[in-house]
Amino acid sequence: MKRINYGIYGFIVAITISGFFACRKQDDTYRQFLEGGEIVYVEKADSLRAYSGKNRVKLSWIIFSDPDVSRARIFWNDGADSTEVAIARTTGIDTIEVVLDDLAEGSYTFDVYTYDDAGNSSIQADVFAQAYGENYVASLLNRAIQQIGYNNGKLELAWYGADNQAIGTEVTYTDVSDIQRKADVLPGDSVAVLADYKPNSPFEYVTYYKPDSMSIDTFSTHASTVEVQMQHHEHIDLDKSLFSPLYLPGDAPIWVTSSSEGNDLSNLWSGIFLGRQASSRAWYRTADGTGMPQHFQFDLGVSAKLNSFKLLQRGAFDHEALVYANANPRRWEVWGSNEPAEDGSYDGWVKLADCESHKPSGTPVGQRTPEDIAYAQAGETFQIPADKPPVRYIRLRILETWGNTTAVFISEVWLNGSYWTIVQE
Repeated sequence: MKRINYGIYGFIVAITISGFFACRKQDDTYRQFLEGGEIVYVEKADSLRAYSGKNRVKLSWIIFSDPDVSRARIFWNDGADSTEVAIARTTGIDTIEVVLDDLAEGSYTFDVYTYDDAGNSSIQADVFAQAYGENYVASLLNRAIQQIGYNNGKLELAWYGADNQAIGTEVTYTDVSDIQRKADVLPGDSVAVLADYKPNSPFEYVTYYKPDSMSIDTFSTHASTVEVQMQHHEHIDLDKSLFSPLYLPGDAPIWVTSSSEGNDLSNLWSGIFLGRQASSRAWYRTADGTGMPQHFQFDLGVSAKLNSFKLLQRGAFDHEALVYANANPRRWEVWGSNEPAEDGSYDGWVKLADCESHKPSGTPVGQRTPEDIAYAQAGETFQIPADKPPVRYIRLRILETWGNTTAVFISEVWLNGSYWTIVQE
């Protein structure tokens, strides 16, 4: 404890200070310490900090050395409100924490004085703080969802950016076993995945906020409910407008010449079968010298439980000499994946079918019958076993062509299956 004897001059200075702050009601309480010739000050609240909360504020400070500090009094609302706190000192440095509850929403300045048992006071320590309430909660907005998609039993939520005060979002949904599950979305997450989501079931979400880094409370928005409208497509040919190429390391290179402009993997679902009329879109071809086996893949746009795969040979309608010959596939594999490896490897892929082209006549390569042509024009269909999982990505692994070439060409492919889609309003 500091004992300072100011004598008559200290008395005059103290009286002047007291008069200057007379508008502060709580200072009237301490004028008695200016009477007489000696003023005794107790160690003040050091390193005073305030932490905001929901209709409350937490104050903390440090008492370093004064063993006689036994209590503190806190004033706010210009001294109209106050509370007293008992302090039990130890032999070391003590950190004092006080939570002031039941505060109206608003801004506050808190004045803290410490005392000893003789009633001697410290000088004032003050700090500014904010108490938050329903007005603040009413101003909070749920994080906005940009887009909803569905893939392999998972509902995928794409989000707009989070508010800088947001600390996370919690999504509650129902899974395929009718069990409620939760998914947490961090402010930096752009996509949330609801695994095993039950189609056509609503989900709700709330966003949590901290108004500042020192807040002792977390605030949440009111829950937003989203009704998800989905449609189940059963045993139909997949919508080719949703297909897109997926180029990965290790793919067979594309055949490129001056006359092959427009040769792209998307030609496999162009709907153009007459090559001589639209050669740039009627088929897809890989480069000569590629070798066997070779592969390439594409995105179905949806995750589907597949029933069958169908292939149309190049030339079936306008160039019969190519049918069951040249670079048309003779043996190949169909693979599927929902999460293809970025390095182009077979990690994450599952084989769906082994396929071998059938030639009804059984004649040698270079010979064909009208029955062969009719069969080729119908397209060759291969069944996908029922125990295979739904997939979104398809990889064709070519093992052999009818002409034992080092390149491959195909006119068109189809896939049939069942899948869910989001109904866009």
